[in-house]
Amino acid sequence: MKEITEMKEVSVDTSEFNFNLQSEIRNNRFQNKLTLSERASCRICLDTSLKVNLIEPCRCRGSQRYVHYQCLATWLERSGNLKCQVCKSDYNGINMKKKNMNFYDWMKRNPEFAALVVCGIIYAEFTKWRKTHFKIKVYPQTSKGMRVTRV
Repeated sequence: MKEITEMKEVSVDTSEFNFNLQSEIRNNRFQNKLTLSERASCRICLDTSLKVNLIEPCRCRGSQRYVHYQCLATWLERSGNLKCQVCKSDYNGINMKKKNMNFYDWMKRNPEFAALVVCGIIYAEFTKWRKTHFKIKVYPQTSKGMRVTRV
């Protein structure tokens, strides 16, 4: 008898869970029934959500016009560019201060340039090493011909 009573208590909790689950399903169906004019996708994260959660920061039109504020802030922080890369206009209502970056941070943001700098340093060191280790000395011509000595 005790086991049956315990099972009834568990089933009550399950029914409440099922009720909440049904409520969630109804909400999702409602969200899915929203028209395209009420929904849009963020051009950065591509998440489809209500237009209320999205902003229009530049002059882009069509599907490129909407973006989440947080996505845009993250994008601007990483790219360091304060203009839209699509329409080339300034972002409206976005005030970001450019902070002074040290050389290491700048190199992290520009890996291609960092690779070029590293290759240049290696080339310069190799050239310096080659000049100090491989010297060709030319002596005046003797009867045997020219003599070349490696040091």
